[in-house]
Amino acid sequence: MLRYGKSESEAEDMIENDGKYWGVKSKIRRLDDWTAKYATDQSVAFTPFVDSVLYRRWDSDLYGRRILRSMPVRADSVTMMPPGQSV
Repeated sequence: MLRYGKSESEAEDMIENDGKYWGVKSKIRRLDDWTAKYATDQSVAFTPFVDSVLYRRWDSDLYGRRILRSMPVRADSVTMMPPGQSV
C-alpha cells in the first residue's frame, strides 16, 4: 500500500475502517490482492494465500471444527457440551 502512494496511517485507516476490509477473511483477501499487485509490478513470484491448501486448512480449523460451545446453566457456572446439544 505504501508503494502505491498510501501513507502508513492511510493504509492502517483503510484496513481498520473501510467496509471492504470488514472481517478477517476480507482483510486477508484484500491484503492478498495488494501483495499480488506488488509481486506483479516487481516481477517476482507470488503464491496467493487465499484459496491455498493452507488457507483452506486455516478456514476449516477456525470455522469447521468448533468442538465445544459454552451454555450458561447459572450465572456463576458454565457447562461445556458438544455444539449439537448446546443449541
